[in-house]
Amino acid sequence: MSAQFPEGDGIFETLKTVNGEVFALGRHIARAQRSAEILGIPFPSEYEIRAAVEELLMPGRNIPDVGRLRMTFANSGEFGLLHENLHPWSSPARLMLLDRPVDETSPGSGLKMLPFSKNVACLALARAEGFDDGIRLNQRGEICESSVANLLLRIDGQWVTPDLSSGCLPGITRELSLEWLEVQERTISANELENADAIFLMSSLKELQPVVTLGDRVLEVDMHLAEEFAAHAAESFEP
Repeated sequence: MSAQFPEGDGIFETLKTVNGEVFALGRHIARAQRSAEILGIPFPSEYEIRAAVEELLMPGRNIPDVGRLRMTFANSGEFGLLHENLHPWSSPARLMLLDRPVDETSPGSGLKMLPFSKNVACLALARAEGFDDGIRLNQRGEICESSVANLLLRIDGQWVTPDLSSGCLPGITRELSLEWLEVQERTISANELENADAIFLMSSLKELQPVVTLGDRVLEVDMHLAEEFAAHAAESFEP
């Protein structure tokens, strides 16, 4: 598996750090705890997690300016942390439509579970075709998510994101976008893609990354929403 993704069985969280500060740690812990309860995985206390993160990111250590923090919670109850350098995106993404449907009826639907191999395989398929990622539908033919990110689409002048019934991950950036921005969540059918004139990928590491092409169709790169999100995010590391 790619070094960017942990191995094993359990759940994991991916967080962005800036100068040793972790963004939205509380929300990530809460999401992981909800997933652990659903799956019956032993889960450490929030105090234990925060103490371990604080020790890992102590001043004086070789901390990257911008980093990727992985938290893994194994089925065995083992808890692990890994902090690595992060190279943020530097250009808009190119997407394709992937023929790898998400099973929205699966017990693991909407959970950030390990192994993550199916998602990694989708990402590899898109990259082999010359794209950065791809849009996945669910089994009902609705827009769901990309291989590793939530989606935000401008359709008929309104920014929308698939609702959780699609099977998409309840992403933290998605959650904050619904709170901070003029974004609606709803069911989005596949045939609405042709009416989408702008798209963002949303994740904790990407925040809002614009999409420049979907297949061979050029999209508008409108950074207004991304700038608005960044302004809100700059106000606090614990939104």
